[in-house]
Amino acid sequence: MRRLLKAGTLALSVAGLAAMPFLGAQPAAAQQASSWPPVISEMAQLTVGNLTGLLVVVSNRTSNQHAFVDVRVYLPSAVRVTNTFAGTDGANRGKVEGLAPNGQQVGWINHFVRAGQAQGPFYVVADNGGQVFETWSWLWFATGGENGTPAGRTQGTYVSPKIRTDAPLTLPGGLQPATPGGARGQ
Repeated sequence: MRRLLKAGTLALSVAGLAAMPFLGAQPAAAQQASSWPPVISEMAQLTVGNLTGLLVVVSNRTSNQHAFVDVRVYLPSAVRVTNTFAGTDGANRGKVEGLAPNGQQVGWINHFVRAGQAQGPFYVVADNGGQVFETWSWLWFATGGENGTPAGRTQGTYVSPKIRTDAPLTLPGGLQPATPGGARGQ
């Protein structure tokens, strides 16, 4: 499974998604502070045999505020969660909870996702029992007010597009993995 996560992290790093939180890079969407929602979660998955690795990155697209974020990942109840973490394996475990009647969620609460920044990746490793499933992430967010006041504060929810675990590799936002030599995949 470590190989699965390393491969997924490498693919995302090449695509520029996973590198954002570590390099402090601002996503292009940070320029669009007026677009709704101001905070989003993006997912990628990689499945090898009965193991599926899910990676989630939270992006604050505002230009002058921070955000409080409660991010969740949906999994069908038939899937067995084997590991959760944020950043490095063994650290910042996600909480696994049941959802009635046929699902479960893995979640993290994050304070201070800075303006124009991203947090993550948040990892979920699951034994899919050889079955294909759909998954998505959702979050509740509250952005900080102007100058520490409630003025300009926003809150809301966001649900990512669904992804299926039978895809070879799924990257959000139209990103494509790089092929050897730096050429973009077709």
